[in-house]
Amino acid sequence: IEIGKNSKVHKSLFRIHGNNNEIYIGQNVEIGPDCSFWMEGNNIKIFIEDNCTFTRNVQVNAQENNSRIIIGNDCMFSNTICIRTSDSHSIYDINTNKRINLPKDVTIGNHVWIAPNVKIMKGVTIGDDSIIGSDTIVTKNVGNNCLAVGYPAKEVKYNINWSRERLF
Repeated sequence: IEIGKNSKVHKSLFRIHGNNNEIYIGQNVEIGPDCSFWMEGNNIKIFIEDNCTFTRNVQVNAQENNSRIIIGNDCMFSNTICIRTSDSHSIYDINTNKRINLPKDVTIGNHVWIAPNVKIMKGVTIGDDSIIGSDTIVTKNVGNNCLAVGYPAKEVKYNINWSRERLF
């Protein structure tokens, strides 16, 4: 675990099972209370770049060997958010006996705002300067400068951007 200069981690859980796993938290990152970082497997990487904020109860779950969760610069995470690279349990095709739910990496671009009660599922890439609205489940990629909402997420606005400036 490497934590950059001026970063703060408040009352959070790090659960690491396996070998050669790595968590990098960049500079000026604030991780609020009740956040958790789970790594289950080997050669897993969680990278959080500089200037990101996590309000509270954000779960970052990189599970299964060689999984990656990459979070870009200046991302803003609200509360009660879950990011996952795996379904945690195997699902098999009964005809072939082959597993059909393999793990997939998650990538969140630069300057992304994730609102409350969001789930970001395996295999998703969220583009730069995008917003994921409240109570959304992201199962497919979201482009740059998009607002995505819904269950499952749909891009509903394009060519947008956002600011950390508060309106009140």
